[in-house]
Amino acid sequence: MWGAGMTNGEDVEQNWEFTNGAAGSTKMMGPGGRHVFLEGVFSFHNWMRTVSYLKVFGRQMARDLKEGKQHREAFEAFTALVEGERPDVVEKWKRWVLTWESEQHMDGHASLFEMAKPSTTMQDIRLQLGKAELTQTGAGIEVERQHTSSTFISMGLDIKESQRILTIDVKALANPTLLQELDFVKRRTALLKRIRRFRKLQQTYMPECTRFLMEAQREVWNKKNRVPEAIKLFLPSELSSASRAQACEKGLDAIEEEMREAELQESLEELRQALRTRMVANYFGHRNTTSQQALTHGQGLLQQIAIQILKAKLRCRYARNAYLRLKGHGPWEKVYNMLNEEDVRGINKRAASKEEEAERQRLRELGEIVEGGIARAGVVAAGGGNTYLIMDMVQCETFGQ
Repeated sequence: MWGAGMTNGEDVEQNWEFTNGAAGSTKMMGPGGRHVFLEGVFSFHNWMRTVSYLKVFGRQMARDLKEGKQHREAFEAFTALVEGERPDVVEKWKRWVLTWESEQHMDGHASLFEMAKPSTTMQDIRLQLGKAELTQTGAGIEVERQHTSSTFISMGLDIKESQRILTIDVKALANPTLLQELDFVKRRTALLKRIRRFRKLQQTYMPECTRFLMEAQREVWNKKNRVPEAIKLFLPSELSSASRAQACEKGLDAIEEEMREAELQESLEELRQALRTRMVANYFGHRNTTSQQALTHGQGLLQQIAIQILKAKLRCRYARNAYLRLKGHGPWEKVYNMLNEEDVRGINKRAASKEEEAERQRLRELGEIVEGGIARAGVVAAGGGNTYLIMDMVQCETFGQ
C-alpha cells in the first residue's frame, strides 16, 4: 500500500502504553481539569521521545532490516502459493490495488473501503417524477391540476410514516404526563386533517377503490372510531394485483413501486447509521464512564437510539412488503433480503451460532432462566453455565450439614 513503508505503526501503541495510567486515573475529574492534565502528560511524553531519537533510530533500523527480510520471504512464498492456485484472482487483485493506489490521492472515488453505489433517497425519486410530470404537462399529455400522481403517493407514504412514529411514541410512554398527552392529542389532530385531505385526493386517483375492497377491508374503511394512527389508507400496494389496474389511475402503482424501492434503500441507510451511533455511544460509555450512579442521561440517550433503530427497522420491513406486493417475486429479493432480528446488529457483533442458541435454550429449560437477568428459581444468571450450578449445590450441602 502506498506510504505504508514510511509509517511506524508501533508508535501509536507505544504512546498509549505511556498514557494509559494517566487516562484511567483522571476519569472522575472535570472536563477542563482533565484536559489540562492530560495535555501536560502528552507534551512531556513527546519531549522524551524527541530527545531519545538519537538512540531509538539506530535500534529500529537494525531490527527493521532483520524483520524486513523475514517478511519479504514470507510474502513471496505466500504470493507464489496463491498464484499457483488462483492466478486469475491474483491478477484481478493486483489490477484493483494498483488502480486504487494511483487514484486514491486524486479523486478518492476508487477506494476499496467505501461503498461504490450510493443509495437512492425519496427526494431523488420525487425529483425524477416531478421532472417527468413537468415534461408531460408541457407536452399537453396531462391535464393541469394542483396535485399530481406522485404528490398523492408521496402524501400517502408520509402519512403512513407519521402513523408508525406516533404509534411507537405512544407505546414508548407507559404513563405519559399531561403535557405528553396534550402533545399526542395535537399530533393526532394534525394527522387526522392530513388523512382527510388524502381521502379527497383518493377520490380522484383511486375513484373505484371502495368497490374492489374485500369485506374485511370495507369494514375497516367504514369504521369511524379508530385512532388516526390506526386508519388504513389503502394505497395501490394494499390492493390485490387483479383489482389494482381497475381501481387506480394508470401508472399509479408504478409510481408507488419506485418510491417504495427508494424508501427501502433510505430506511436501510438509516438503520446502518443508527446502529453505528449505538456502537459509538456504547464505546464512549465504556471508555469514559466510571461510576455506580444511575447514569440517567446516558440511559436516556441509548433509549432514543433504540427507538431510532426500531423506527428504521419497521420502515424497512413495511417498504419491502409493499414493494413485494407491487413488484412480485424476482431477482431483486437477493439484493433486498428479508430483514430478520439477528440481522439488526452492529459491525462489532456477530449472530449467535446454532450451538449457542441451543445452549441458551437448554439453560432456560433447566433453571427457568431469564436471558440477560436473574433466574426465577435460583441465583444463576444466563450464561453462568454448569460450574455455578455445581458451586451452589456444594454450598447448599455444606451449609446443610
